[in-house]
Amino acid sequence: MRNPVVADAQTEPRPGSKARLWFRMFAGMLAQDRGSGIVEVEDCLAGIYIACWEKIQHCWPESTPVDRLLLEHCGLEMPRWFYWIRMYESLHNRVPGSFVAKFRRVWIERARRAPDGSLRLAGMRKVSPELQAIYDLAARKSSGSASPAPQDVLAVEPEQILQMIAEQANLSVSKKLRESGLDIERLRKLVRGGT
Repeated sequence: MRNPVVADAQTEPRPGSKARLWFRMFAGMLAQDRGSGIVEVEDCLAGIYIACWEKIQHCWPESTPVDRLLLEHCGLEMPRWFYWIRMYESLHNRVPGSFVAKFRRVWIERARRAPDGSLRLAGMRKVSPELQAIYDLAARKSSGSASPAPQDVLAVEPEQILQMIAEQANLSVSKKLRESGLDIERLRKLVRGGT
């Protein structure tokens, strides 16, 4: 059976990992769980953790501090695999009104910039100004453009977003992320294509 979310992810303007789609879906799901129409930096960080832990885990000497950060500051209450199961069930069962059903419908319509200039998470949820700035910074760095287009923002890989979150000096979650033992140099190497 054809999965429209995956099929549309495969026809994005730029090739890349499906992790770009997954972490945004998890971030939106977590924002919805909080009852918010706005995806915050913490939701994004938790979405990256859920979708990409296998890839980024080597950037920490141990997982306990980052697990604590995600529990205390990002609102994760269950193991990562639970969120994957919820996503799978929503995709498989096509539950009307679920986050995934809304995300699927809107993803097909493509991501666009809202009239106020903010990036919509696949056209559905707004992102906070702080997260918008991180997305734009990552897109500028990735694309080399001073004014990234929406498709440039969507083409940024999750580890690039993680790097931008970690490098923010003015966000408390960024400070907590660095304090969790994140090896920024190892993360930069991962972003450049190393391991």
